[in-house]
Amino acid sequence: MLSVVTTALLLACALAVSSDWDTAWAGERSANGFDAGSADVSAAGISADVDLYEVRAAASAGAFLVEGGTETTDWSYSNNVLTVLTGTPLTISMSSGSTSSDRVVIDTSTASAAAGNTVAAKVTFDSVSIDTRNTGDALAQTVGKPPVHVLSGALDLKLAGETALVPAYGCACVQNGENALTISGSGKLVGNQDGIPTSAACIGGGIGESGSNITIDGGTLVLKTVGSDKGIGGGAGGAGTNITINDGSVDARVSSYGGAGIGGGWGQDGHGRDITINGGTVVANGSYGGAGIGAGGSGAVAENISITGGTVTAKGGSYGAGIGGAFGWDASGKSAGSVKNISITGGSVTASTVYGCAAIGAALYGSVDGITIKDANVTATVENGDGAAIGSGGGNSWGASTSASNIIIENAEVTAKAHGGGAGIGGGVRLAMAAVRCRALRS
Repeated sequence: MLSVVTTALLLACALAVSSDWDTAWAGERSANGFDAGSADVSAAGISADVDLYEVRAAASAGAFLVEGGTETTDWSYSNNVLTVLTGTPLTISMSSGSTSSDRVVIDTSTASAAAGNTVAAKVTFDSVSIDTRNTGDALAQTVGKPPVHVLSGALDLKLAGETALVPAYGCACVQNGENALTISGSGKLVGNQDGIPTSAACIGGGIGESGSNITIDGGTLVLKTVGSDKGIGGGAGGAGTNITINDGSVDARVSSYGGAGIGGGWGQDGHGRDITINGGTVVANGSYGGAGIGAGGSGAVAENISITGGTVTAKGGSYGAGIGGAFGWDASGKSAGSVKNISITGGSVTASTVYGCAAIGAALYGSVDGITIKDANVTATVENGDGAAIGSGGGNSWGASTSASNIIIENAEVTAKAHGGGAGIGGGVRLAMAAVRCRALRS
């Protein structure tokens, strides 16, 4: 076997002999997937800058190319499904550049059992394009297949280039259920760009499924959902819990009926709990009855929503709060879902609602206990109806007035614009009681 120095000298001689070498080698490199580097070589008084090339093994797997790992050990391909089996880093791209209905499934159950803990698949998507819409049928309510499914274990997904995922009815673009999902990178993910009706989240749960343990650390996410679902969180009838955004750009918009932009899906179990935004740029729009960030509808609970930084724009659909509650009755049929513990302690937040709700707080007929705004710039606007800008929703619930309690604003710049009979900060038009304390308010 030739040493590196000997090989380099041979290459240097070849460069001297052929002025066409660079052109020829560039063609070979492109054709065979070589990657370029550079080395300084000096021997026998001869010095030259020599390009050294390293082979990248890219294996074909249906519509995909897979770099890294070993087939059958770290990944497998069968029946149009690329299954990731271990935590060995893999880069997945398209073999022909065209969109495919081939899918990616994460199943690290065997590796996790061997390790004695949950193994996270480490996958980079380099401009992946998957469309599985034809595997399901919204009219027949036949649930199809998700483009990316975290079946077991966890997934650390890094974005490079621009990835486009179109799901089938009943499915998320990236469906993790309650398995841990982390998204990072400098690339872009466009989810459901054609607006396929799914009744599922774009990232999180499928129909009737919760979407939890989701972390966004980077990337640009443009997520569109249609039906009783949400951008990030649970599908129709599912909760969205333990959702954290640390960085990146997230645009999550829901159209049609029910569902939060980030949080719960439509239904009495569509709770939005433990949602944290620490940074990045976030736009979250709920649909009819759903909050921008929070509960999805039908009396579901919104609880422990925290914003510590970043730029956040949240808009509820009709009867849904910008940040907080969603319209509808709880299981008793006599009360709207509760809203507890909304905390904004940094960043810039713009929250609004279309009708009848608080921009930050409860939905129509709803009450709120605990809103803290500190060291932040906040604008809260009610476009129509009689909810407070910050506080409780408008109206009453079977004769019981709404209430707003434990609202604390300290050292913050706040603009609160109500409409009709609602307060700027406090209660809707039929407020029962309010405990509001403002200190060092900047306005």
